[in-house]
Amino acid sequence: MQIQMLRSFLELAKSESISECSQRLNISQQGLSRQLNAMERELGITLFDRSHQGIRLTAAGRTAVPLFARVVTDYQAGLNQLAVYHRPGATKLRIFVCPGIKQSLGLDFFFRFQEEHPQLKLDLQFAEDDRCEKALLSGDADAAFLDWPHHPAAFHRQLVVKSHLVAVMKADNPLAKSSPLSMQQLAGVQVYFPDESNYMSQRFRKHWPQFYSTMKIPFSSNDYDTFYRLPMYLGGVALTFRFLCHQLEKELVAVPIKERSFVEIFFCWRKETAPSPALRLLANYLTAHVHMVETG
Repeated sequence: MQIQMLRSFLELAKSESISECSQRLNISQQGLSRQLNAMERELGITLFDRSHQGIRLTAAGRTAVPLFARVVTDYQAGLNQLAVYHRPGATKLRIFVCPGIKQSLGLDFFFRFQEEHPQLKLDLQFAEDDRCEKALLSGDADAAFLDWPHHPAAFHRQLVVKSHLVAVMKADNPLAKSSPLSMQQLAGVQVYFPDESNYMSQRFRKHWPQFYSTMKIPFSSNDYDTFYRLPMYLGGVALTFRFLCHQLEKELVAVPIKERSFVEIFFCWRKETAPSPALRLLANYLTAHVHMVETG
């Protein structure tokens, strides 16, 4: 049975008028009648009662409406998903990536996705958080990985990374015996933290103003890969998120912070724009392959 027959049946079931339905479908009344007769022969049931007053759905026809509607919907959904394969290499996704994703997922994640989906072309732009969000709002990006977006109501958001705040220090530091460690215990301590776009400073000033005014900050670092090692050479404490320090040297320990704080990174796309099949493909890939949401 052809999908067009099902569509014709559903349209006729709405109007229960051969002439009106044929006009909507842009086919002749004879052609529409032939489709309907062919369906009934193939199914072995009567879908419509015919009379001089017109046509009416039979009990079997009423039962068939939701069943055939589901078939047509699933068929169209399948076409949409397969659309990205129709023209290999022609579908481009413009993705802006914040610094935290580069450190958590790594470039290998994007390489693997590209290898498994050669029909797509990822156009990746690595930028600071503010620039990523501006690109998404302006339409310069199809999607973006955002760390605590400023305009969450404008986006559909898929949580990708959630990681808790920890204090990295030498194992022999007296503070290492406190687990969890309170912010108050860091007053007067030499502290380092990654300060991309000044975000960390803003968070500390907002949530722990008293702590921020009493801690000593020799300098902050934008080098996510090495800054947490500073306590090993210079003493003090490096404040960061757990996902950034998963390969600590044996001389270092990561102590949880008592006050609840965490970073959340989302895969976002604009609510005003329906996601393309290619965008859904990447979102589903993230769901299947990324498990970086810490609990507790």
